[in-house]
Amino acid sequence: MKHGFPFLEESEKFFRSFVKKYPTIRPVALEVWKSHEEPDIDSNKLYYVFLSKRELKQKKLKNDYLIDAALPYMKYISKVLTGIPHVIALADHEGWILELCGTPVMFGGVGVGIGIGVSWSEKFVGKNGVGTALAKERPVLVYGIEHYDIKYRLSSIGAPIRNNGEIIGCLGISVPVEDAHPARLALALGCVCSLEKDIALKNNQQLGQARIN
Repeated sequence: MKHGFPFLEESEKFFRSFVKKYPTIRPVALEVWKSHEEPDIDSNKLYYVFLSKRELKQKKLKNDYLIDAALPYMKYISKVLTGIPHVIALADHEGWILELCGTPVMFGGVGVGIGIGVSWSEKFVGKNGVGTALAKERPVLVYGIEHYDIKYRLSSIGAPIRNNGEIIGCLGISVPVEDAHPARLALALGCVCSLEKDIALKNNQQLGQARIN
């Protein structure tokens, strides 16, 4: 089995030495790297997959309710992070990026896979905030070298968005590692909780209207 990291080996001895070399890497990161089964992923040569214009339009139409609910919170987070390079991303349940706020150009933009219509699924780009949160079905923090793309110097948070218990998308916040702070996770979780309530309320209103008609 070929790993995304060419220098990773299967032995536990190697992983112990790897952790010693990179002490900031947490167990959750190693768990993903060790279990990765994508033979075509090379962390040094990631190829980003984009939707066509037609496919992106269809995705947006299908998820218009999610976009409408999330955008105000994305803009709010972006305002809170004014003065700090940041990317606020909204993905659907498969990891396709539907909307972005912030300063993606400061991180390289579309050239490094930070653009609307790109997939941040672990299947394509390995460990990252949004993709790993969707894969693990829980909020995650991916710090610096923990990203599968070892060039990233970002701290990335991913928080799944649910509707009636089902994951329908994910909110991501990325900032430079030097600007990482636990408050970013609390901010993401608070906004996700609020937008989930907004979606539930709208669903109930639509259901009530349908009953009246």
